[in-house]
Amino acid sequence: MTLCNGKRIRQYRWENGSKKILFVHGWQRATYRWKQYIELLAQNPEYTLLSFDAPAHGQSEGKQFTVLGLIIHDQKDGLTDFSNARLLHQYWPQAELMTTTGLGHRLRSPEVIKAVVDFIK
Repeated sequence: MTLCNGKRIRQYRWENGSKKILFVHGWQRATYRWKQYIELLAQNPEYTLLSFDAPAHGQSEGKQFTVLGLIIHDQKDGLTDFSNARLLHQYWPQAELMTTTGLGHRLRSPEVIKAVVDFIK
Protein backbone atom coordinates (compact mmCIF):
# COMPACT_ATOMS: atom_id res chain seq x y z
CA MET A 1 0.00 0.00 0.00
CA THR A 2 1.04 3.57 -0.64
CA LEU A 3 -0.57 6.83 0.44
CA CYS A 4 -2.21 9.27 -1.96
CA ASN A 5 -3.90 12.31 -0.43
CA GLY A 6 -4.03 10.46 2.89
CA LYS A 7 -5.77 7.39 1.43
CA ARG A 8 -4.20 3.94 1.09
CA ILE A 9 -3.81 2.77 -2.52
CA ARG A 10 -3.28 -0.95 -3.10
CA GLN A 11 -0.37 -1.71 -5.43
CA TYR A 12 0.57 -5.06 -6.95
CA ARG A 13 3.81 -6.43 -8.38
CA TRP A 14 4.52 -9.88 -9.79
CA GLU A 15 7.92 -11.16 -10.87
CA ASN A 16 11.02 -9.08 -11.58
CA GLY A 17 11.84 -9.20 -15.29
CA SER A 18 13.30 -6.46 -17.45
CA LYS A 19 10.10 -5.98 -19.51
CA LYS A 20 7.46 -4.09 -17.53
CA ILE A 21 3.71 -4.30 -18.12
CA LEU A 22 1.28 -2.00 -16.32
CA PHE A 23 -2.32 -3.21 -16.02
CA VAL A 24 -4.86 -0.40 -15.45
CA HIS A 25 -8.47 -1.32 -14.82
CA GLY A 26 -11.49 0.58 -16.04
CA TRP A 27 -14.44 2.21 -14.35
CA GLN A 28 -16.02 0.18 -11.50
CA ARG A 29 -13.31 -2.47 -11.70
CA ALA A 30 -10.19 -3.56 -9.81
CA THR A 31 -6.91 -5.35 -10.53
CA TYR A 32 -8.68 -8.69 -10.12
CA ARG A 33 -10.12 -8.24 -13.63
CA TRP A 34 -6.60 -8.99 -14.99
CA LYS A 35 -6.20 -12.26 -13.04
CA GLN A 36 -6.11 -14.60 -16.05
CA TYR A 37 -3.62 -12.42 -17.95
CA ILE A 38 -1.37 -12.09 -14.93
CA GLU A 39 -1.39 -15.82 -14.20
CA LEU A 40 -0.17 -16.57 -17.74
CA LEU A 41 2.33 -13.74 -18.08
CA ALA A 42 3.84 -14.35 -14.63
CA GLN A 43 5.13 -17.68 -15.96
CA ASN A 44 7.61 -15.77 -18.14
CA PRO A 45 10.62 -14.49 -16.13
CA GLU A 46 11.17 -11.66 -18.67
CA TYR A 47 8.23 -9.69 -17.27
CA THR A 48 7.53 -7.51 -14.29
CA LEU A 49 3.77 -7.11 -13.95
CA LEU A 50 2.44 -4.04 -12.15
CA SER A 51 -1.04 -2.87 -11.24
CA PHE A 52 -2.96 -0.86 -8.66
CA ASP A 53 -6.53 -0.49 -7.47
CA ALA A 54 -7.59 3.08 -8.20
CA PRO A 55 -8.95 5.16 -5.31
CA ALA A 56 -12.39 3.90 -4.24
CA HIS A 57 -11.85 0.65 -6.19
CA GLY A 58 -10.85 -2.86 -5.10
CA GLN A 59 -8.71 -2.79 -1.96
CA SER A 60 -7.94 0.95 -2.11
CA GLU A 61 -9.52 3.50 0.18
CA GLY A 62 -11.60 6.49 -0.83
CA LYS A 63 -15.12 7.40 -1.82
CA GLN A 64 -14.43 8.53 -5.37
CA PHE A 65 -11.76 8.58 -8.03
CA THR A 66 -10.62 12.21 -8.21
CA VAL A 67 -7.99 12.09 -10.92
CA LEU A 68 -7.95 14.63 -13.72
CA GLY A 69 -8.45 13.13 -17.14
CA LEU A 70 -9.15 13.69 -20.79
CA ILE A 71 -12.08 11.91 -22.43
CA ILE A 72 -11.99 12.01 -26.23
CA HIS A 73 -14.91 10.62 -28.18
CA ASP A 74 -16.23 11.01 -31.69
CA GLN A 75 -19.92 11.73 -32.23
CA LYS A 76 -20.00 9.25 -35.14
CA ASP A 77 -18.11 6.42 -33.38
CA GLY A 78 -19.60 3.22 -34.78
CA LEU A 79 -18.24 0.99 -32.00
CA THR A 80 -19.08 2.93 -28.85
CA ASP A 81 -22.02 5.30 -28.72
CA PHE A 82 -21.20 8.92 -27.91
CA SER A 83 -23.70 8.85 -25.04
CA ASN A 84 -21.17 6.70 -23.13
CA ALA A 85 -18.66 9.57 -23.17
CA ARG A 86 -21.28 11.98 -21.86
CA LEU A 87 -22.23 9.55 -19.09
CA LEU A 88 -18.59 8.99 -18.14
CA HIS A 89 -18.04 12.75 -18.05
CA GLN A 90 -21.12 13.19 -15.86
CA TYR A 91 -19.63 10.82 -13.27
CA TRP A 92 -16.06 12.11 -13.75
CA PRO A 93 -16.44 15.90 -13.60
CA GLN A 94 -12.70 16.47 -13.11
CA ALA A 95 -12.13 15.19 -16.64
CA GLU A 96 -12.25 17.32 -19.76
CA LEU A 97 -14.50 16.04 -22.57
CA MET A 98 -13.19 16.62 -26.09
CA THR A 99 -15.73 15.91 -28.82
CA THR A 100 -14.72 15.15 -32.39
CA THR A 101 -16.79 14.57 -35.52
CA GLY A 102 -15.95 12.27 -38.41
CA LEU A 103 -13.01 10.39 -36.89
CA GLY A 104 -14.99 7.35 -35.79
CA HIS A 105 -13.22 5.07 -33.32
CA ARG A 106 -9.74 5.92 -34.62
CA LEU A 107 -8.75 9.11 -32.90
CA ARG A 108 -5.44 9.76 -34.65
CA SER A 109 -5.94 13.18 -36.17
CA PRO A 110 -3.30 15.88 -35.61
CA GLU A 111 -5.91 17.80 -33.59
CA VAL A 112 -6.44 14.89 -31.18
CA ILE A 113 -2.73 14.11 -30.88
CA LYS A 114 -2.00 17.76 -30.05
CA ALA A 115 -4.80 17.84 -27.45
CA VAL A 116 -3.44 14.72 -25.72
CA VAL A 117 0.13 16.02 -25.70
CA ASP A 118 -1.01 19.42 -24.41
CA PHE A 119 -3.07 17.74 -21.69
CA ILE A 120 -0.09 15.66 -20.53
CA LYS A 121 2.17 18.72 -20.39
